[in-house]
Amino acid sequence: MKKGTCINVVRKLQKENQGKVVLIRNGIFLCGIGKDAVIMNKLLNYKPICLKSGICKTGIPVNCFKREIPKLVETGYSFVVYNYDKNRDKIYEIYRIEQEEIYEEKENIGCKECWYCENRVKSPEEYIKELKNLMEKETNESV
Repeated sequence: MKKGTCINVVRKLQKENQGKVVLIRNGIFLCGIGKDAVIMNKLLNYKPICLKSGICKTGIPVNCFKREIPKLVETGYSFVVYNYDKNRDKIYEIYRIEQEEIYEEKENIGCKECWYCENRVKSPEEYIKELKNLMEKETNESV
């Protein structure tokens, strides 16, 4: 699932499941995005990363999910887990924990405090832009 498509799908699922943490399988991870990543960080200390500026994501490796279910239940809050079948371009529910509802408005843990945001690996485009700026600066200083 492409990044833009994933965010739109998650937003729709979050509206349908207000008060629950929504996790969706994306590759080898069950991902919480935006407010759900913030909740996962607060409740279970999962480390978020930047999905894009201002939006966190965090994930549970799929092969660890059975081990993580008791931790999710122990929080006392509701969770719903979805799988995305890319062959059929279909999303379906695979697990639901109905407990107390939880609400969060923030989409990130605070980008200015986020270690990953400050230390993430730059894209090739960012490196090229940075190198061009350095070369221009050196050229201007030598003239």
